[in-house]
Amino acid sequence: MKKQSSIYVLLFIAISLGTAWAQADNNQQPADSSQQGAGQPPATAPAPAIGPDSTAQTIENPPLSGLDQPALEPGLATRSFFIPGVHVLDTLDTDLSGDLVGKDPVRSVTRVLGSLALQKLWKNYDFDLDYAGGAALYENFSRTAAQIHALNVDQRIRWRTGEMSLRDSFTDLPEGIFGYGAFGGAAGYDLGGFGNVGGLQDAGGGSFFSAAQYGSLGQNPRITNTALAEVTQLLSPRSSLTFTGSFGLTDFTNNPLGCGPTEPFCCQPAGICQQQPPTLCPTSENCCPPPSGTVVPLVSPGCLINSHQFAAQVGYNYQLNRRDQLALVYGYQDFIYPVSALGTFNTNHVHILYGHRISGRMDLQLGGGPQITRISIPAAGTTPATEIRQLTGTGRALLRYRFPRTTVSVSYDRLSTNGSGFFGGATSNIARFSLLHPLNRLWTLSSDVGYAHNTRLLPSGVAGAPNSYQNIYAGFGMRRQFGRYLGGYLTYQYNDLSFDVPICSATDPTDCGRTAQRHTVIIGLDWHPRPIRID
Repeated sequence: MKKQSSIYVLLFIAISLGTAWAQADNNQQPADSSQQGAGQPPATAPAPAIGPDSTAQTIENPPLSGLDQPALEPGLATRSFFIPGVHVLDTLDTDLSGDLVGKDPVRSVTRVLGSLALQKLWKNYDFDLDYAGGAALYENFSRTAAQIHALNVDQRIRWRTGEMSLRDSFTDLPEGIFGYGAFGGAAGYDLGGFGNVGGLQDAGGGSFFSAAQYGSLGQNPRITNTALAEVTQLLSPRSSLTFTGSFGLTDFTNNPLGCGPTEPFCCQPAGICQQQPPTLCPTSENCCPPPSGTVVPLVSPGCLINSHQFAAQVGYNYQLNRRDQLALVYGYQDFIYPVSALGTFNTNHVHILYGHRISGRMDLQLGGGPQITRISIPAAGTTPATEIRQLTGTGRALLRYRFPRTTVSVSYDRLSTNGSGFFGGATSNIARFSLLHPLNRLWTLSSDVGYAHNTRLLPSGVAGAPNSYQNIYAGFGMRRQFGRYLGGYLTYQYNDLSFDVPICSATDPTDCGRTAQRHTVIIGLDWHPRPIRID
């Protein structure tokens, strides 16, 4: 599996760098639309262009149905550069194995990472790459080391009235990215790529395409990848269309050979009795019914559900004025699981979105609408195949505000997700709050709080199996610059993952619990040189 992970990393780097081959440089400065007053008449709206001769309108106020968000920070010079970096951090962790009954000792984990940020600009092309990779070294744990990789690529091709964006987000991590405790939430090194969840922003539409997990127990290495293409076409000075398609996958690399990720846990080798209904694993002597009165285990180590997902979205955007937008969006998702007995489901939704944006200060998005979920359950034994249709509501809300010295972000998403390896699909309610406050030019405070509630979509077929779980994390960090290129940080984070029913150990049916609580304290250093120009 380590060789397979390395091949994945090299493959994505090669493909991404290959798409960056284009024409010669031509740096340009976007116009500052803030020089025009808010009271300008509608006739002064900018021309419908985002190519070389375009204004900054589509940068400051991108379409609501797209993935881009307006920047709240001052604009950077349009230059080509790359920045290497080194990151060393040490963690004290109270529940590294994800024990649901609180028996895990405090352990230390040392992580060493290298990183590279690259931006290359041409006349009609932009290319961005962000990579971090290294290893985690464990003390007194079942494994001694684990790989860490996160690669995020964005290639943009522009023409007079539109652009195409090709993005890929790849991670190889020992646990889920939602509130990644090993990096102290917002205060540590951000492995989220285009946002903080699975390589795509977790509000403003990114969660709809992301293959991220919104909960994890212990150290279960996983490969997650989301490949995405988006086309934006301006129709007039006020209206635009966006077309977005993606493919995502989640592969839990510790699933044993010859043992597929059968829910709720894998079958043991032949000849070993496993407490589970015989319908969940191949017909052989290795299956036996659970003893009367015991609770069926949820997962055995390394036995989580892999998933593939497709998503497509089309949106029409209309700009009411320089600060307000409306959008009509149709979206489709299709979730497929390698376990044939588990089933599949797809969703169709229609959303109406409203956005209010003030350049450099505020970004507000509100929207939602009905969703139809179609669940297909295959035949099992004497039970015929069934199909279930559900009508529910989904939506999102986002507020980002930049005060003179503090930046605040609050978001909420309700949508269908892959189930995070625990379930075959889930209806997820995801909320996040983050705060960034520079005290002075040396010290910065940050906080990151998240909540995710997940309800099972595909039925388990096992009596007593959980139907929902929730994951809460809260992190706080302090960062100090020791010079222009060297910085350090100290963070604390609390995680709480709980199921709606008790879960028992796969080896000891009397060892049961509902909640895994985790505390992490991290101290870290990072270094990078000044940006190296490659014009």
